Amino acid sequence: MPSSEIFAYWVETLKTTAVLDLSLGGFKSEYHPVALNSLDSVVIDFFAIPFGRFHLTGISCRVVYDLANLEADGSFSGSLSRICGLEYEKLSPEQNDKLDYLINLVHR
Repeated sequence: MPSSEIFAYWVETLKTTAVLDLSLGGFKSEYHPVALNSLDSVVIDFFAIPFGRFHLTGISCRVVYDLANLEADGSFSGSLSRICGLEYEKLSPEQNDKLDYLINLVHR
């Protein structure tokens, strides 16, 4: 899935990030930090512009990893770009259904 198709809006930090990978268990995102403090838990809203302006709001997530972005050859890129992995926490049945629907749209 191209990263330009789905975005995550981080409610606590008011930032929007590109979603690089999406699954029923969590997602991977690339972002540029705006502060030095990191969060252990966040609330995310998903937006997918090409899929009828799909949105899914209020997703509680736990940050699993947050790493400096590396180049394809494994060297440090020198930029402030970071990659983070997040795991969903306590999805409601409706959130789970909408997430499943979005994943099916992306992977068809």
